[in-house]
Amino acid sequence: MPKYRQLHTKIIDSFDFNEMPDDFTRVVWMLLMVILDSEGRGIDNMAWVKSKMFPLRNNVELFQLSESFEWFAGRKMIIRYQFNGRGYFYIPTFKDYQSGTQKEAPSLLPCPPELLPTNSILTPEQDKNNSK
Repeated sequence: MPKYRQLHTKIIDSFDFNEMPDDFTRVVWMLLMVILDSEGRGIDNMAWVKSKMFPLRNNVELFQLSESFEWFAGRKMIIRYQFNGRGYFYIPTFKDYQSGTQKEAPSLLPCPPELLPTNSILTPEQDKNNSK
């Protein structure tokens, strides 16, 4: 678990943050940064999330966390993925707002398939489109 995380001042003007359905969802979003690994990944299991995020709270229900995660996923604030039949998630903008993560232990969670390096090369058409 990280020693610290940063809360960026841009969150105040974030449409996503301000349009969240309730304050519980906002708190979950802010605390999410604290429980994620150095790559912004976590286990997509609400019991795991609750145990990390609210270990001393008896009044937080798994369905509340699930509703928040559904909202985040619907806005693409988190990306859910499967690896060997298990669910994981990551925040695509995590590295944009968190620095110092290179000093943390490397992630033990599998990389999302879409972020795995490949040996593929760009076709001339893809290369032309990427250079624009």
